[in-house]
Amino acid sequence: SFSIFIHITSHIHTHPLMNTDMATPASTTSVYIKDTVLPAAAPTNTVETAIFLSPIAAPGILGFYSFAVPAVILGVRWAQWYGTAATAIYLWPMLLAFGIVQLLCALFSYHARDNLATVFHGIWGSAWLALGIYYLYASYGVLPILLDGAKSDE
Repeated sequence: SFSIFIHITSHIHTHPLMNTDMATPASTTSVYIKDTVLPAAAPTNTVETAIFLSPIAAPGILGFYSFAVPAVILGVRWAQWYGTAATAIYLWPMLLAFGIVQLLCALFSYHARDNLATVFHGIWGSAWLALGIYYLYASYGVLPILLDGAKSDE
């Protein structure tokens, strides 16, 4: 397999009055290809720089879409634009799945130190999970289906 590892070193500069050589380059780059080192001009005082790309992408993007999809589906169902009262039986897997995705987005937002996204994704994930569990019990007749846009018999 072909692998390239880029090794970045930075030179530590000091003030010219401290008798240091300022003619050395500010940074050098060494490229390692399959255990072969391509040399670069290495300064005497170097500090290795580590680059961490974490998170790769903002978890809010997935989180906001995983909020919008069930919100639209439930909104048009509660407005009675499609389906019947029995449609609620098929909603619980979607709600549980999107609730889990929301909670994962909350965890990744916490890892990215995004406090506001952590709070909102956690709240939305908990709400989707609670509603999914409600529809799960309602689909088996344990609870009545009240949140379906239709009037209840009570």
